[in-house]
Amino acid sequence: KASRLTEKHKEQRLEFARRWVGEASSFWEDVVFTDEKMWECHEATMNRQNSRIWAKNVESVPVLETDGYPDKIHCWGGMAACGTLPLQWIEGGLDGAGYVAILEKAKPQIDRLFPSNTPWVFEDDNASAHTSKVAT
Repeated sequence: KASRLTEKHKEQRLEFARRWVGEASSFWEDVVFTDEKMWECHEATMNRQNSRIWAKNVESVPVLETDGYPDKIHCWGGMAACGTLPLQWIEGGLDGAGYVAILEKAKPQIDRLFPSNTPWVFEDDNASAHTSKVAT
């Protein structure tokens, strides 16, 4: 599976790269990068669109049982040059309020990564939960 990048996404990524390519490596030492990841448990071992089985009859085709709605685990994490943030496990989907709760829980941990009065930059990927009214 792969995410579908729209032309707008590609343009935004290129714009980001062009904007920041000239920064000194020391600049990135103060950036906290964050993201979420979801894994499907018990994914099918075959891709129905790409995997093909050659058989003389249907009885010789092995059965592959799959779940219609496989279990998923979802987490949020962050990292900076000076360390990482503990993973936070997400129950269900992630909306703006859930994202704010994650950030509130992470703030003391981020503060521990950086000495007092050290400025730092927070970077996320502009997912809808990140840009919702409650989160901005």
